[in-house]
This record gives sequence, structure tokens and C-alpha cells, in this order.
Amino acid sequence: MFDLIKYILTFGSVLGITPSVDKTRDDICSRIYFLCIAVILTIGFMVSWNYKRLDLKDFSILEGTIQICTDLSLYMCTITSILSGSIFKQKKWKKMCNNLKQLQSNLPERNRTFLPYYLAFAAYLGIVGLVIISTINLWWKVGNYDYFKMFTINLVESLAHHIHYSVLFVFTKAFSVYYQRAKLLLMKKITTYRNLEATLSGKTHELFSEVYTSWAVLKDSVDIFNDIFGWRILLSFTHATAFIISFLDKILRNNDGFVGGDFSQATITNLCAVCNIFANIVIVVVLCDFVLLEARETLQIAINFRGTVLKESRDLEKMTCFLENNLPEFSAARFFHISRSTIFSIVNIIITFLIITLQFK
Repeated sequence: MFDLIKYILTFGSVLGITPSVDKTRDDICSRIYFLCIAVILTIGFMVSWNYKRLDLKDFSILEGTIQICTDLSLYMCTITSILSGSIFKQKKWKKMCNNLKQLQSNLPERNRTFLPYYLAFAAYLGIVGLVIISTINLWWKVGNYDYFKMFTINLVESLAHHIHYSVLFVFTKAFSVYYQRAKLLLMKKITTYRNLEATLSGKTHELFSEVYTSWAVLKDSVDIFNDIFGWRILLSFTHATAFIISFLDKILRNNDGFVGGDFSQATITNLCAVCNIFANIVIVVVLCDFVLLEARETLQIAINFRGTVLKESRDLEKMTCFLENNLPEFSAARFFHISRSTIFSIVNIIITFLIITLQFK
């Protein structure tokens, strides 16, 4: 699994979006490169808003607020992704990658092929690329070249943002795999204990020491993940919510004034963009939930095992307490914990604001 992480980080580092796992890239030239990317995006954001401000006068207060929220959250998420890896949280990136590399070598591994993951990543970026190309083709065909002055930087940021989502997918999937391996390790140790129970008197803690170590490293890695990605997850969810409201409003009211075939193309393109953004949220939430599920299953196995053993109960009780006290939690900058209910909360916000927006006209 670590090879997949290394691949996605290497790909992102070439584009100036994520740090590289390779330590040789952590030099002054690399930092200058990341800073140049951030400066270029900032200049592009300011130029685009110089053109967009002329259109804001035709928006209602709510529509203007949603547009500002959409663009600002996308820009902030992109800049945060770039600067956290190159300057602010570089040491934590290294620590998390080193932890996962340690888990790769310590935990038992099943035979696994990562070709489907590579193909899924290529297909994911391909779909994003098709939506962007369709959007460019549509506005070029109708001759509205002002669109490119206002939204070219948004298309670039959108591509970077989807690569950022890919990084989230890979890390959360990695955590799910490693917690699953920790569960298998615990089951293996339990089998060893049952087979050699008579000879293991007083050595229970030593037998399960690998479980303690792996669980502690996993919890530390999840905490670092929350520290690195917490604000970006919050900004991503904010952008997704505002983006979906804005584009659904465009679809329902045809705000851009397309007719005929152009209207059909615009509707399909906007629907694909909405579905893509919403799918990103769902995938992140579901993958985080899978991690929590694997951890809880591991804890339940430990609890059930403790209930069947009469001897060494104190050591086993300490182990189950340790597992329970170090269960993983994912949060968006500590504003809320990520769970499946997060999806329904976002849908509720989208529906509420969409109804309010439609009532303005």
C-alpha cells in the first residue's frame, strides 16, 4: 500500500500540489517551486475576480455570497494543499509517511495487486478532464470569451483540487488496509495464545506487544492526518456544498441563457460536475467510515477473546482498554467528526439553500 502512496505523492509533487516521499526533493529549490506555483495561482485568482466583480452586480445577495464562497474556498483549499506540504507541515508529512512505511513492514500482508487502483486514478482524472474540456468547448462555441478571463484559473484549481481528493482517497484507503492488517495480526496472536496457552503464563503482554505497537503507530498516523488534512477537508466540503448549490441553480433556471443543443450540453456538463463533486464527498466519508469499522471490529475481537480467557485477564483487560482508548477519529479541523451522517448533513444544507435561492427570483 505504501507504494501506492509514494506514486500519488510523486505525481502530485511534479505538479506542485503535494510533497514528495523522496527526501532528496526537500531542498530550497523544491520550496521555491512550490511557492512559485502558489504565487501564480494567487495572481490568477486576483485577475479572475477583477473580471468577475463586474458580474456580481447582477446577482442577488445570496447568489453573490455563494459565488464568493465557492471561489474562495477552492482557492484556499488549493493554496493550503501546496503550502502545507512545502513549508508549514513538512515534518508531519514525513512523520506520517514514515509511520505508514513502518506499518508496511511490520504488519502481515496479503497478496494484493494495485493495478485496479492505478486504473481507477487514471479514470478519475479522465472524467474530470472530460468535464473541463466539455466546459471549454461549450463556452468557446458560443463565443463568450469573457468566460475564460473569469474562470480559467477555476479550471486549473479544479484539476489540482481533484488531485488533492485523490490523495485523500489513497491515505484513507491505506488506513483502512492497515487497520485490517492489525485485525489479522491480533487474530494471529490469539491463535498463538490458544495453541501455547500453557507455556505463555506471564508473557501475555509480550505476545501482544506487536499489536500494541501497530495500534499506537496507526493512531498517531490518523492524528497527524487530521492535523494535515483537517482544514483542507473542511474547505473541500464547504466548496462542494457551495458549488453544488450554484450549479443546480444554473441547471434549474438556465442562468447562462443557453438554447437548443448548447442547453443540452451545458445541462449534461453541469450535472456531471455536480455528480463528480458530490461523489468526492461520499468517497471520503465512506473510506473514513471503513477505517472506523475495521478498528471497532478489532476492538470487538479483543473484547470477545478477553471474555473467554480466565487466566491473564488483567493483561488482556489492559490491552482492550488500550485499543478502546486509541480508536481512530477523523475530523474536519475539529469542527465536526466525519461519519456517514456528514453526507446527510451536507445534503440537508444543499436542499435548504437551493430552495431559498430559487425563491429569490
